[in-house]
Order: sequence, then structure tokens, then C-alpha cells
Amino acid sequence: MFKRAIKVLAVVGALALILAVLTGCPAVAGEITVSPSAVVQGGAIDVSGTGFAADESVPIAADGATLGTATADADGAFTVTLLVPATVDAGSVTVTATGAAGEATATLTVTAASK
Repeated sequence: MFKRAIKVLAVVGALALILAVLTGCPAVAGEITVSPSAVVQGGAIDVSGTGFAADESVPIAADGATLGTATADADGAFTVTLLVPATVDAGSVTVTATGAAGEATATLTVTAASK
């Protein structure tokens, strides 16, 4: 019984992989991290990502405001330094990296620039 269950799981997994390859759908969306986790408006952040398609162009935004674009390497990873514009509202902000498989997000705290 146990051996049969293992065989069924192996076949199902193989079929799922074949379907993903044939349809061009990656199995999972990427992941990103932002460093530092808090920044002043106009300050710089490093956005690092993994799990993207090789050589993929990955647009990055903060609450809809475009920050820039990263290019994934052959392993689907990237790190890019970007400026957070002064027009991004202070508070908790969602940084989004959009790849072919979907969006990856991270949270960033933006503080108001002193006047």
C-alpha cells in the first residue's frame, strides 16, 4: 500500500512539472527583501530578489511609484540600489517586484524628510 502511494505521488508530481514546463509557467513567484527596512524620503534602499526567471527584467515599485528596474542573473537573482522618491508618502510602504510568475512584495517604513 505504501509503495503504491509513493508511486502515485511521484506520477502526480512529474505530471505537474511537465504541465508547468509545457505551459511556460514557473512553479513559484520570486521573493524579495529590502535593506534597510526603514528609510527617509529620498534615501537609498537595496532590493534583493531570488526565484525570478534568468535574465528577466524586473520592475520595482513602492506603493505604485516606480523606483527602477533590476535584471535577474542566470540564476534568477538580483540586487539593485534604488532611491525612494520624496513623493512616496511616509509610513508603511509595500515594495513590489513584478516578474513573469507574479509579484513579490516586502514592507518598507518610509519616514518624512526634514524640511
